[in-house]
Amino acid sequence: RAKQALGMPFGSGPARVKRWNSGMHMGSILNFRYRSSVLRHRFLLIVLFLQAVGTLVYFQFLTSRDKLNESGSDEGQQHASRVHDRHWVGVLRAVAYDRGGWNSLEPVLELALADSVHVQVLLGGASAQHHRQGLLVLDNRVKVTLIGEIWDEQAAQAAVRDFVNTEHAGTMVAASASTEGTAAGLEALCSSRAPGMVVVEDTYGTAGALLAQVTSMCPDRAKRVIATVGDKIGQQLIHRRVPQFPGSVRLTGAPQYDAVARMRLDFGRRRHDLRQHLGVSQDEVLVLMAGQPRGTHEMLHMLRDAVFAASNVKTKLLLRQHPRATSFEQRSAQTFREQTHPDFFVDADLDVYPSSVDLLPAADVVMSGFSTTNYFAILLGIRDVVFAGTPALLRDLQLEKGLTRPPETDAGAGWFVDTSKGLSSVLNQVHAAHESKDAAKVRAAQKDLTADYDGQAAKRVWDVTMEHFAELHLFPKTERNAVLLRRNNY
Repeated sequence: RAKQALGMPFGSGPARVKRWNSGMHMGSILNFRYRSSVLRHRFLLIVLFLQAVGTLVYFQFLTSRDKLNESGSDEGQQHASRVHDRHWVGVLRAVAYDRGGWNSLEPVLELALADSVHVQVLLGGASAQHHRQGLLVLDNRVKVTLIGEIWDEQAAQAAVRDFVNTEHAGTMVAASASTEGTAAGLEALCSSRAPGMVVVEDTYGTAGALLAQVTSMCPDRAKRVIATVGDKIGQQLIHRRVPQFPGSVRLTGAPQYDAVARMRLDFGRRRHDLRQHLGVSQDEVLVLMAGQPRGTHEMLHMLRDAVFAASNVKTKLLLRQHPRATSFEQRSAQTFREQTHPDFFVDADLDVYPSSVDLLPAADVVMSGFSTTNYFAILLGIRDVVFAGTPALLRDLQLEKGLTRPPETDAGAGWFVDTSKGLSSVLNQVHAAHESKDAAKVRAAQKDLTADYDGQAAKRVWDVTMEHFAELHLFPKTERNAVLLRRNNY
């Protein structure tokens, strides 16, 4: 039984036991070899399996990367599309006259450069003047042409005509509030050989005169113009003033105001540093006055009378004249300064702070007729923004924009003052212990007016431009379809 249980052979002879032991030994060797072979095969199978898994993971990575490049997020999709499109855009020629117009074009052209578009710029008026003075520095990839500082209509029109009367993909024009800038824009749009044309408005109302003249002088060209506007006010003004305009008006936001999103990030620090640099104490009220081409002398006298009427308000003035200020306004400002105590004035180096917008963080009160500086101030949350309703300023507002009052004040987002008494009331409440009901209403209206500003206007203008080029078949079909897919975002 013991043998049977151990698997030994029956019988008791030594020979049978020896044969059994020999069989067991050979079986062990064979069994070991068999198991070693199985282990080797298993090891090879494991190695092959791991290689297969690694290969699958690698191809999955490549596939996911391609999908990310093709679809991804909206921003990634648009960037990838632009990279494919850039070889088809060619040369973009831009015309800017007023500094505000250039400020709207600049962030858009930066995106064009980022997409490897060749950018050429024609500057005139204040933009050309600032460029010559070193106050306006352009990217070294931009080819710049300047119009003479002294306005000569025939020479300027000839320069614009020569600039755009050559083969290029698109012409971009900054809408201008000045007569000279509007004339240059008109010549550019009517003479351009580019199939695609875009007008960029810096602030509401500046594109109206240009679009009206293009519609009248070269209606066939006007059909191919896309006009981008900053807000619903500008959109409604164009529809009201130029109802016959055959082109397209697109609401994108104003690119020059994109800078506000960055300025808000460290506004408090900039305010502290700038006031300290200017020598303005915290208990003093600093009035930043953005001059206009006409009417600045009326604001100066209104302010001086308001300061005398205000109760215990230490007020200082920082005046920035408009680049197109008339010689009369310049002489009047100089006379005003000579007749006023020097401690009333604060000066800022023009080389360090070339724009009045650069000085906004230091201001308690921002005063103008209808300058874009006031709108910047509202976007930055400066409560006491004053729109002066003097005769000369209201006359220019009517001539330039067809308005009798600034729409910001109609929306309640700023103070409309036409007397020194009204202005002294604003000065009195700057450092008041408690905010008045009227001041609280102004602050609330400002928040409503600026709620949609996200710092992405330049991106929207550039995408509208690319879409416009796609509609004109400036791209191959595949790239054109990729661009047109984005139209529902606007």
